[in-house]
Amino acid sequence: MAAPTNGPELRVFLVEDHPGVREGLALLLGQNGMVPCGTADDLRSAEEGITASDPAVVILDLALGGEDGLALLEWMNAQGRSTPVLVYSIFEDAPHVASALSAGAAGYVTKQADPGHLVAAVRAVARRDRYLDPIAASAVGWIENHPEGGLS
Repeated sequence: MAAPTNGPELRVFLVEDHPGVREGLALLLGQNGMVPCGTADDLRSAEEGITASDPAVVILDLALGGEDGLALLEWMNAQGRSTPVLVYSIFEDAPHVASALSAGAAGYVTKQADPGHLVAAVRAVARRDRYLDPIAASAVGWIENHPEGGLS
């Protein structure tokens, strides 16, 4: 499912505490014209890595061991960073989705979603569009308000 690239690859920073998930994400991104420019498994490493790598998009897991991924969104806002953040999370309930969007996430994809949604979401948020997978969109009522089906 490799996508042709026109120009430089899209640089994506991965914030995920499970090594196997990070490796799978890196593989999926690489097959679709994107490149991981860094990874982190905790908030401090994420802050340092994002500052050093200046990615086009950050993919953020909300559950980072004992840390809350929303704190990274708060840090990015406080730093004045405009890099779009795509939440990629096991949580698919309305409170988690709504909290992430309220904190400034540009999109939300659940880990249960088809991988194609993650690829589409990264591209959408890189263009500064909002993207919710169908599960996240349904959780917050996005589908009823957006006839295009709740996606980007």
